[in-house]
Amino acid sequence: VGDRELMIRTEDGQSVSVPRGSDRVSQRTPAGMEAADNLTTLPDLDEPNMLHSLCVRYTQKKIYTRTGPILVAMNPWQDLKLYGQEVLRTYRNKNMESTLPHVFAIGEAAFKNLQTARKDQTILVSGDSGSGKTESTKFMMQ
Repeated sequence: VGDRELMIRTEDGQSVSVPRGSDRVSQRTPAGMEAADNLTTLPDLDEPNMLHSLCVRYTQKKIYTRTGPILVAMNPWQDLKLYGQEVLRTYRNKNMESTLPHVFAIGEAAFKNLQTARKDQTILVSGDSGSGKTESTKFMMQ
């Protein structure tokens, strides 16, 4: 629009005028990268892009996402058949980075580190009441 404003077109076709340099504007992650297994691979690692990627993954029933060594889990409020013995076996003796994000990968990494480093391991599980912390902890202990 001018030297002080930008005209932005939103996904729904609306035009919005924002001041140049505004923190209200964030570059969008390209469509092919939106559902990244590890958020640290996003070109712009900011809150809007992270939340959008988590939303895209959730709608694809991918409830686990990595952010480096951190696992983000979203409670699907339904049984997605992600915790059977066959699934568990796919994470046994595997490096966490070589597998899809999963609570089993976190448990396996901690167990492997316990064996190799011979030092206690800590896994922090946090979330709101009813978000699935207890169930996640049970799965990690398998």
